[in-house]
Amino acid sequence: RPGEWVLDPFAGSGTTLIEARRLGRHAVGLELQATMVEHTRALLATEQPAQETVAAIEQGDSLTTDFAALLARYGAQSVQLVLLHPPYHDIIRFSDDPRDLSNAPTMAEFLDRLTSVTERVAAVLDRGRYLALVIGDMYRQGEWHPLGFYAMEAVRACGFSLKSIIVKNVSGTLGKRGNNELWRYRALAGGFYVFKHEYIFVLRRQ
Repeated sequence: RPGEWVLDPFAGSGTTLIEARRLGRHAVGLELQATMVEHTRALLATEQPAQETVAAIEQGDSLTTDFAALLARYGAQSVQLVLLHPPYHDIIRFSDDPRDLSNAPTMAEFLDRLTSVTERVAAVLDRGRYLALVIGDMYRQGEWHPLGFYAMEAVRACGFSLKSIIVKNVSGTLGKRGNNELWRYRALAGGFYVFKHEYIFVLRRQ
């Protein structure tokens, strides 16, 4: 709701923070890479909010950050929405930092780390309020791995109930337009089915 707080522990290029500011929500993001933090701060500086809101990003590791202390720096005790948009395991390696979830050596380790982050953010999310997990699946060595559902189950086990599953067709997004033939070629060459979707799992803290 307008005036409430959003937390994004994988802030990346700051989409959550920018949209929250435009919609009149306070938002705090955490990002591991210093270059991305500076990039997002520059983007936020160009935004002219319709009303006075907090839109802040800090550099840090979501596996070790004290989120209560982070929020307290901005005058908040808890949040009403968490956006989790982690790397999709190692599909894209975002850095050489071993703390980066995209550098987790195995899928099991990736899910363990995601669980740890979820437990940490759940501690500052009000009961009865929501967490949205944005994630896709993986294809490895001729086998489909339903990473999205594995991740959803890992999050749900942290004290959440599943409220909705939204399937997002990514072929129509700005960064993917015009790539249909390229995807078809890769599918034929690699011997796998084309999948052009990711999930938004909406969960409620019990």
